[in-house]
Amino acid sequence: MFFVWGAVSESWRLSFLYIFPCCTGCNAVHGIFFSRLSFLKDCLIFVALFKTQPNGRSSMVSIEEKELLAGRMVTGNLYKLKHLTAQVQPEELAELINSTPSIDFKKVFQVLDAEKAIKTFEYLDFDVQVELLRSFSVEELSWTLNQISPDDRTALFEKLPEKSLTKYLSLLSDEERKTANQLLQYPEDSIGRLMTPDFISVKEDWTVSQVLDYIRKHGRNSETLDIIYCTDGQGFLMDDIRVRELLLAPLDTRVADRMDRQFVSLNAKDDQEKAIEDFRQTGRVALPVTD
Repeated sequence: MFFVWGAVSESWRLSFLYIFPCCTGCNAVHGIFFSRLSFLKDCLIFVALFKTQPNGRSSMVSIEEKELLAGRMVTGNLYKLKHLTAQVQPEELAELINSTPSIDFKKVFQVLDAEKAIKTFEYLDFDVQVELLRSFSVEELSWTLNQISPDDRTALFEKLPEKSLTKYLSLLSDEERKTANQLLQYPEDSIGRLMTPDFISVKEDWTVSQVLDYIRKHGRNSETLDIIYCTDGQGFLMDDIRVRELLLAPLDTRVADRMDRQFVSLNAKDDQEKAIEDFRQTGRVALPVTD
């Protein structure tokens, strides 16, 4: 197995990805854990990287502009909303919706393209997410639940009453339902509770050229491209490698030649506080998780 740890703007949380089956008591890889810097309203959330301002990334609009946008989103028609929402990033748009109850967020989501709608949804407060999902048709609901990342979906599912959870699980594809059930089986507040299957795994006999081709083909859905993971044929972790090390190497260099086999890993059953402490100590952007 393989997973990614992450945190987002409205609440910090871990995320992992399912990849290879593991046996109890072995060191097969469960996943990777990555971090970012962001804010929960006025509370700093530990994550790491990816941003230069308080929310962790250069904002496209100032606070004053955000307030103006929020006001216009309350009164704007669909044409104006489409223009206004194009000016802000998904996390900024979600922040506006979360902090401005008068915004008709259902109308806002009518004008968003599919990708931006999903990314914005993942940053919304739980209550807003639930209200929005209740407004969807069965087809829209199923599509949304299958598109949001596994870690954000788990954060949503773990707060739902049992009846709603059963309904939402039934709307997932077989593959997504399997992943969702696996993540929900981990102890509450454990690293394993929030995992997502988005990562890059390579083999030690690949060349840098092969790795880069693989990243171009499969990297779009990866949670992070800063670090990739080398695993053997059974899914056991061999090393984690910074992508920049490969970018600076000759194209015919083998992955094995860039490996030192020195890595820090987390355990899927560790609590999230331990993961945060490990990130502070290592200064890493991503950490693998094994059992």
